[in-house]
Amino acid sequence: MTAPGVDTRHFDALIEWSDEDSCFVGSAWPLVGQCCHGDTRAEVALLLEAIIDDLLDDPDWLRLVPEVRTRNYSGRITLRVSPEEHKLLAAKSASRGLTINSYVKERVLG
Repeated sequence: MTAPGVDTRHFDALIEWSDEDSCFVGSAWPLVGQCCHGDTRAEVALLLEAIIDDLLDDPDWLRLVPEVRTRNYSGRITLRVSPEEHKLLAAKSASRGLTINSYVKERVLG
């Protein structure tokens, strides 16, 4: 069940492996951060779905959710680093045959 007027497509479920916890961890940004874990993606998906359903049924919780779910994003991010860090990024990306943008994107998003 979902709260009236809430478009659940704006709540992206994310299931990632956590080396620190040695398990899969689920989140549904911006509705909720890391909120469940399990041994398999399927197990976490079921837990995450139940958590999302519960939260979407709670109008008080939905009022706390930032409006990022309806915001349009340009796809551009500015990263501020020192000149030394910039040089290091350039060297690391060049050593892999990548642009700095591609290297950072690969490192951040996997």
